[in-house]
Amino acid sequence: MALKGKRIGVVATRKAQEAVEKITQLGAKPVVEELVSIEPVPEEETIKGLKEALSAKPCVYLFTTGEGARLVFDRARSAGLYGELTEGMKRELLIVRGYKARAELLKEGFGNFHMVESTEGVKDVLKGVEPEGWRGYIRSGPIGMWKMRRGCKVF
Repeated sequence: MALKGKRIGVVATRKAQEAVEKITQLGAKPVVEELVSIEPVPEEETIKGLKEALSAKPCVYLFTTGEGARLVFDRARSAGLYGELTEGMKRELLIVRGYKARAELLKEGFGNFHMVESTEGVKDVLKGVEPEGWRGYIRSGPIGMWKMRRGCKVF
């Protein structure tokens, strides 16, 4: 065993268990530290933001995480906003970044989206959207900041 007696630090959130198993198989002792975790925004804050966004009639919807997408749909259902949300998503530009977000949208019956793999891919799709009067429902730091610098309203 190549690593027998060694301690290996694992700083991971996703796929940490896979790393731990491999390190253990190699004879080392894994020491795991999770530095990042997802903490959902309180439900009432999400619903308030969702109502504000839907009242502005977004022309772009962007989903970047599977868990975030699931929470938006679940909370829209609990607040009676699901129909309004999904109808808007059917009419407007819908962008999905990442396979987990894609899976959640497919579960909800959506297939009419632009699938991208990176923030740059999102920016490429958004280049065709005029910033004048642009309104999007985005809960994502870098993309939101990028569009806000161009005069767009982001929720």
